[in-house]
Amino acid sequence: MSETDFAAVIVDATTLRVTRAGELDSRHRGATKPLLLVSDSAALSQLRDALAIDHESLTRQTVLMTPGVLDLHFFRGHDLRATVAYMPPEIVRWTGWRFDARLREPEQLMKWLTDRGWSGNDAEFTPRSSL
Repeated sequence: MSETDFAAVIVDATTLRVTRAGELDSRHRGATKPLLLVSDSAALSQLRDALAIDHESLTRQTVLMTPGVLDLHFFRGHDLRATVAYMPPEIVRWTGWRFDARLREPEQLMKWLTDRGWSGNDAEFTPRSSL
């Protein structure tokens, strides 16, 4: 699948839940407290832009041996549309791709997350005022 396919999967997402890698049980989401919960459509649009990948990176067949630091779970209502694993500062993984992908502009995703309280070093968030 391509970046276009990924964009099509998350375009109608209405909520984002950010968790530590591997923490969300999609059938029992209430059991996992998200590090960050976003339902603002403008913020979700900015995030979709920040997740644009470098298409060439998929041809390099990179698969990192790490689960990542954060998982970004995109929901439409109660339906889990996609989960993206984030390996700072520039790698993302989605099950629709055979390989890990490099972000086109990794600083955009870092800024989006840090603007919302992420420390940038681990899977910890300090809540900030609503953006």
